[in-house]
Amino acid sequence: MKFFAIFVLCWSVLLVPCGAGEIFDDFSGGAGNWEPDPDNWSVVLLEPGRFAYRGDTEDDSFTCLKTPSLTDSWKIDLSLTFRKLYADNEERGIASIGLFPSLQSGVQLLINFGLIQTGQISSSIQWFDTDAWEWNAVLDSGWVESSSSTFDVQVINFPDSYHLGLTVWNECEILFSDVSDPIAILPTMDFASLRVNHSRTDFENFHITTQAHQIEMLDSKFDPEKGFKATLIGLPGRTIRIEKSHDLVDWEPFFEFNNATGRLDFTDPSAKRTSQNFYRSSVVP
Repeated sequence: MKFFAIFVLCWSVLLVPCGAGEIFDDFSGGAGNWEPDPDNWSVVLLEPGRFAYRGDTEDDSFTCLKTPSLTDSWKIDLSLTFRKLYADNEERGIASIGLFPSLQSGVQLLINFGLIQTGQISSSIQWFDTDAWEWNAVLDSGWVESSSSTFDVQVINFPDSYHLGLTVWNECEILFSDVSDPIAILPTMDFASLRVNHSRTDFENFHITTQAHQIEMLDSKFDPEKGFKATLIGLPGRTIRIEKSHDLVDWEPFFEFNNATGRLDFTDPSAKRTSQNFYRSSVVP
């Protein structure tokens, strides 16, 4: 049984890492790790010490990591900012994470983020069936209100799974979080890429963790009136057990639940009465 622990110390939250391999690119060293389209991609200095990899096209363009970076379980985190929209008289644009089985193949899995000028974002996942020669949608958020054009994104390939978890934040607020339907080709994806479609978009702090947890914490906070609150995401249909401790030595059951949808928001009202709590969760065999 594998655990991850949520530490709550003076009401700040840490997630215990499990020693996974990592790839991190803040683009401060240029774009040497990527196969760029030189007409549409460039590294830009946003402010001292802060860089972005910018894709800028009124058409469609990809830039791909040169080396295979995806294993049978991984997590991708990045930030993206839409700077300009080109489609529909500068009303709409798209940025994406694309996955490939090889550098010689076409893109076969897309995690898309669309923005429209009225201040709404959509998130979706689709994969390409090379036998039927058609795209299959496996997740779609619809249009969600957003107060900004900057977003933090996390994509999770859960262990022993054909599902992807997708979460989009805006200024620390979760705009969308869900788990996809099964994706038949997911285990064959080895290369990650970035894409712009009718937009100028800045990508920052591209981070691949090459080992994901069966459960991931998305958000947590302490509410003086309601206690400790957290949001978890994991494989749908699994039973999750959460335990609680005051000292990391003695653990007591907090509750179990069937993770029917893939996402859970839970609250511990008793946390209002203690200065320190620890929580850990596991998938019940």
